[in-house]
Amino acid sequence: MLEKIVPLLQKPGIIDPLLKLVRSANARLDLNKVRYRGGKARMSQLLAARERRVMDAITLRREPDRVPVIGGGVNFFPAKHAGISVADFMFDPAKMRRAYFKTCMDFPLDTSFPSFLLAIGRVATAAKLSVLKIPGRDIDANSSYQYNEVDRLRDDEWESIARGGVPFVVGTILPRMVELLAEHGAARLAGETRVALELARFLATSMGIMGEMEGQGIYNFLGGFAFPPFDVMSLVFRTLPSLTRDLMRKQTREHVVQLCERMNPWLIRIYLTIAKATGLPGVFFPSERAFSLSPRQFEQYYWPTLKQMIVALVDAGLIPFLEWEADTTHLVPFLKEIPRRISRRCVFNCDASDILEVHKILDGHMAITGNIPLSTMCIGTPHDVEKYCAKLFEALKPGGGYMLCPALGIPDEARPENVHAMIRYAWEHGRY
Repeated sequence: MLEKIVPLLQKPGIIDPLLKLVRSANARLDLNKVRYRGGKARMSQLLAARERRVMDAITLRREPDRVPVIGGGVNFFPAKHAGISVADFMFDPAKMRRAYFKTCMDFPLDTSFPSFLLAIGRVATAAKLSVLKIPGRDIDANSSYQYNEVDRLRDDEWESIARGGVPFVVGTILPRMVELLAEHGAARLAGETRVALELARFLATSMGIMGEMEGQGIYNFLGGFAFPPFDVMSLVFRTLPSLTRDLMRKQTREHVVQLCERMNPWLIRIYLTIAKATGLPGVFFPSERAFSLSPRQFEQYYWPTLKQMIVALVDAGLIPFLEWEADTTHLVPFLKEIPRRISRRCVFNCDASDILEVHKILDGHMAITGNIPLSTMCIGTPHDVEKYCAKLFEALKPGGGYMLCPALGIPDEARPENVHAMIRYAWEHGRY
């Protein structure tokens, strides 16, 4: 049953009525949304100002009124700030909601990362998802989730996946990712029923929070996510060490390229479906493996499918938030190949790359955000944060197209006074 869900959800005749039903039920049942309906009217001006500020920076159409200050990437800072465990945040919708809104109110960012979409503990547990190590289930309750990297595609199965394609992935690889799919009979049926119920609960909670955010003037444009095919290969099918060895052998190297090419249209359809479900244009798009490749390898194995995916998402009206982890300065020039009609609907989130060099390459071509070091946010002082912000503003503020943010979003262990210092600096020194 579960293995049939994704192909079905790709059909507009099924997904559109389903989304309409969920939204209709949520509008009737979500008391929080009703409670804040009056607030939505009162806060509409703040919401519109934040949206305009962020979109002016992203599209480079004009200088915004000031530099936007944003939350950035994946984080469990709301859990830590509210004094609950990461496990509570992922498993308890009520505690998660309180923690998320407390953080949004205490730290008035121009756009907040939708951390509530990380509250997948109950769905992941019901499905017996083994791709992730879940806090409180597999690892310490106060740790962030972790990828469980194993070779789900074994050394002797390259020919099988080349011949079998999607049926091989569904029948062989998927049960190694979602253990429920390896079960049969009554146990399988009971498990699938629980997954459906938990997924419905997750969707209703998430959509309710989105409605409440609007009522409180909290702006968020990120609603979907995407991974390039090469990252899917290394996070789901093969570990990074194994994939590195695969690229050294001619036969397996060709299989890697072919599999990425075959996966890409299918992945794009999945990502478009997820974005359609939330109704938000932003797509959180991390590249976690690009840093490990030389420019030549990147051009051969990574960039062709990534470029296709970026163009497809933008053509569908979406905004890819490109988070290239670690130091990828040597790869940033490839982004210049993207035409401006596409690049000016993207954001490059700079982690450990040389942001001044990145700015030289992408100036006027693509919006940039980042890269206050995570260490500065966690163990530095407010003065350290302000000093780094001044350096960023001197180089990146002129002309617009820059959003102030820590390197990979607000880290879990960030000192609250440092987050306040970042926001205050944007307010006091970010005006154009």
